[in-house]
Amino acid sequence: LARALVNEPSLVLFDEPLSSLDRKLRQHMQRELQRIQAETDTTFLYVTHDQEVALAVSDRLVVLDDGEIQQVGTVEELYETPESRFVADFIGDVNTVDGHVAAVDEDHVVVDAGTGPVSVPREAAGDVAADDLVDVCVRPFRVRLADDEDAGAHDGSFTATGVVRSRSYQGSDSVYDVDTDEWGRVSAAVRSASFDVDESVTVGWDADHVHLYRREAPRTPDERGDPIT
Repeated sequence: LARALVNEPSLVLFDEPLSSLDRKLRQHMQRELQRIQAETDTTFLYVTHDQEVALAVSDRLVVLDDGEIQQVGTVEELYETPESRFVADFIGDVNTVDGHVAAVDEDHVVVDAGTGPVSVPREAAGDVAADDLVDVCVRPFRVRLADDEDAGAHDGSFTATGVVRSRSYQGSDSVYDVDTDEWGRVSAAVRSASFDVDESVTVGWDADHVHLYRREAPRTPDERGDPIT
């Protein structure tokens, strides 16, 4: 890197430079690269398949699929307002369930994901139209879990019941995989709550936290994450 910077280039290309490092050293080097970039005021073009690295080191992201640009923007823009299902799935974790658009107006899209109609803000729905099949996408940290139906149900929310199949403690959060009859497997990143494997729970999330993307056909059981029987 020092040899590359000594000639004061306008751009330096990095191709997965930290992929062989362990997690702590990789995180340290990410901060070092950010510091060096700021001090030298040189454009760093960083190519990676690691979403965690991309989110950590980037001022602006370009997401490519088969050589075509899917979206360009800040880290926050791509994570919070992905323009396609591919970008939503590539940048961070996301749950996807099947939905059907029942109605569309200037402000809202009414979508049924198998548990009744829910009104979603129009800006979260792209160019969908009435009768479209859609992917309803939500981040795991937006998902609520509760041990009874009333606690999990909120007005204007998607709600279903399920059974906890696994729990992964990750320090600040615990990530639960929950099998539901309506949606297949759903992941929830939950703080300050504890549920047991095989416990029945209510799963839910607010309509304000979803994004809708048109699709041509319902997802297959493999795409849904349905349990093997």
